[in-house]
Amino acid sequence: MLDLDKLRKVEVVYSISPYELKPHPFNIKIYTDHPDPVFDRDIRENGIRNPLIVNKSLEVLDGNRRLKRAIKFEVREVPIVVREYDDEELAIIMLNRYRKKSYRELYNEAKILEDKLRAVFKRGRPSGDRDTLRSLSGKRYYRVVDKVANELNMSRETLRKIKVVFDNEHRIPRIATALENQLITPHRAFQAAELVLKYGYPEESVVKQAIKRTLCLDKLPVKKKRKKQPKVRFYKAICPYCNSFVLTTKKTDIIRIEDAREYARAKV
Repeated sequence: MLDLDKLRKVEVVYSISPYELKPHPFNIKIYTDHPDPVFDRDIRENGIRNPLIVNKSLEVLDGNRRLKRAIKFEVREVPIVVREYDDEELAIIMLNRYRKKSYRELYNEAKILEDKLRAVFKRGRPSGDRDTLRSLSGKRYYRVVDKVANELNMSRETLRKIKVVFDNEHRIPRIATALENQLITPHRAFQAAELVLKYGYPEESVVKQAIKRTLCLDKLPVKKKRKKQPKVRFYKAICPYCNSFVLTTKKTDIIRIEDAREYARAKV
């Protein structure tokens, strides 16, 4: 017998004029519309086939690019699905997870996700046995940065380099612009940022070298690490010359007369 409770409920798809919809302000804040001739031709010829996801206020959570093109090409009606979310900002990021994004958009998403995840997850080492921690995070210790990088489908190191560039955008605007326009990779942008911020190289020449892929870090001055001096251990010994305890670097009970005289002269 068919069990109706186990069946998946299908969402109701409505048709509405695109002029009655409006983009969500958070979506405008973190995403930008990139030119896409293939996408434009598809909307012009076939219209909107995938329904837009909106809230009760008719603010578009997913589908702002389709909405803009529907208005541009004068599409009469677009399909929509109405959904409710407790956190609409987090929902927008999750709904746009597989969207093609620029590095700035990924940076904007990372900042929002870090703030939200830090409020949920406790800092520091999580409690529990090692097997449970590995099953939850895939690593020995769970970090918010790892979770954010995983949600954005990138490595933690790539995310760190992107954050370094855009966090210092006021000091390296040309490098940040080149990374946003995908003229250089995050690794090249991080190298160029390090040359300018750390070693004081001119930004204009560094950006040109990074775009031409002639940037080389082999001749950069490298800070030499200080060699750790070996620890000297001292021992107590009885001086036969002055019949008192002295400190020596040799492990012995009684030092020689010659050494005792030198210690005595040094005291005087």
